[in-house]
Amino acid sequence: MKKCDTLILGNIYTLDTDSAMVEAMAIKDGRVVYVGHEEVARQLCDENTNVLDYKGKFVYPGFFDSHTHGLLAGQRLKFQCDLKPGNSMQDYVDIMKKYIEDNPGRRFYLGAGWIKYEEPTAAMLDSISKDIPIALNSADGHSMWVNSAVLNECGIDANKVKEFGSDQIHADENGNPTGLLCESASFVVNNKYTPSKEDIKEGLMAWQDFAFKNGITACVEALGDAYSEAGLEAYDELAKEGKLKLRTYAYTLNKKILMSSDLDTYMNTIKKQINNYNSEYFKVQGAKFLFDGVVEAHTAYLIDGYSDDPEYHGVNSCKGQEEFIKELITTLNANDIPVHIHTIGDGAVRLANECLEKSAITNLNFKVKNSLAHLQIVKPEDIKKVAEYGTIAVVAPLWVPVEKNYFIPEVEYLGEDRAYNSYPIKSFCDNGATICYHTDYPVTAIVNYPKTFYIASKRRDPEKGAKSFKNPDESISQIRSLLAVTCNGAYMVDEQDNLGKLLPGMIADCTVFDIDMLDPDIEKVPHSKLVATIIDGKVVYDSSNN
Repeated sequence: MKKCDTLILGNIYTLDTDSAMVEAMAIKDGRVVYVGHEEVARQLCDENTNVLDYKGKFVYPGFFDSHTHGLLAGQRLKFQCDLKPGNSMQDYVDIMKKYIEDNPGRRFYLGAGWIKYEEPTAAMLDSISKDIPIALNSADGHSMWVNSAVLNECGIDANKVKEFGSDQIHADENGNPTGLLCESASFVVNNKYTPSKEDIKEGLMAWQDFAFKNGITACVEALGDAYSEAGLEAYDELAKEGKLKLRTYAYTLNKKILMSSDLDTYMNTIKKQINNYNSEYFKVQGAKFLFDGVVEAHTAYLIDGYSDDPEYHGVNSCKGQEEFIKELITTLNANDIPVHIHTIGDGAVRLANECLEKSAITNLNFKVKNSLAHLQIVKPEDIKKVAEYGTIAVVAPLWVPVEKNYFIPEVEYLGEDRAYNSYPIKSFCDNGATICYHTDYPVTAIVNYPKTFYIASKRRDPEKGAKSFKNPDESISQIRSLLAVTCNGAYMVDEQDNLGKLLPGMIADCTVFDIDMLDPDIEKVPHSKLVATIIDGKVVYDSSNN
């Protein structure tokens, strides 16, 4: 009889109970066979068994990122100009100009990563070229800075300003677009300048490498149809080719059908997507909705209005469609299809809760795993509602610390009280909600789990000290963080019987660090380094080789 393929030795957190730790794990055909004592585990092995000796290191169930954008990340990693090093709008222009000089001959140029130091305009980019389209996504992904060529090719004019509103297409005093697009208006450009399927696939391989190098073994693709059907096909083809090993669970927006309010067509489309894309490493999990934008773009949907303009409440992305959206979500849940909703402002959270409450009561179904992502500004009564209706809170500890480039507009737009008391986490736990962590990469420029654990417990950046404190009453324990990136992520996508723990019968996906993420001396945790990432009992990233 065939012996085990792999033996892992180390301080292995099984998560059978919160602190359960064993010294050995035996793996066969990609699944755990035994966890416990080394002496017993070695009896299950022979000379052909691969021994991974992580003694003195710490082995966890594979880390799950519950909201990423792999399709966008791949393009930024491979085919777009990285604007993050810039510190002014002119810096970004200079970086983009050099990028075009170094990459001549393209029909259009894309970039990403800028922050709004001043109002960006088409004229700034026209200084590079008025004729070659240039479109630059903001760091948060909710705004796009374009030149005149893009405005002309995409038909973005004064009539489009009237159609979308000046909060989504910024305009001058004559009503003409200035070159800054927000939220839905940017989809007009995205649909015009899309990569080929081969470029999408190459980008996804770059994203997978990046994920493995940061300890991610599974993730949510929060916009699976970012490039329409081509993105879904690219994922699926890579999975069938045996190249995709990063377990990916996608939610699709189907924006054109959504905007048409055609319930039957929408349901037929997403059912087809779920049936067509359903493999071990890639599957369409459910439906994505955008209920608002982001604070720094002045587009988060707020109940009480903006501090700099109390009559303005931001962008309600469902405006005029609220009753249809409620009916659609109720129908999706009735078919056991979960929804994943972008909710930054408390107005968006309130609307999401109303939709999910209607669904639960109508369907008498509290088991479907709906989720709300981001949750920056949330009223206490809505935190309670999230828990009451079994909704999963997908939160981002990395967004908690005070960051100058984001916090200045937050204070201006929200006021100090809302800005400082943002990003609740502990309150969700205390009310009984399941929490999961996300990075939103590439919206968040880094993936750093040791830093994530530290910030969740201390509510500040380990490198910036007390000045970065925000809402310390929302601190949580390290074990809650570990559960958020393991068991809870698996639960969210209904894989709790396969992923999230290291127990006999479960898939042998692991993330290995050199310092215990649960060390009582939390000041040690940010210094922890990734040692290895393991998929199906096989090493896909080894820090000693990099």
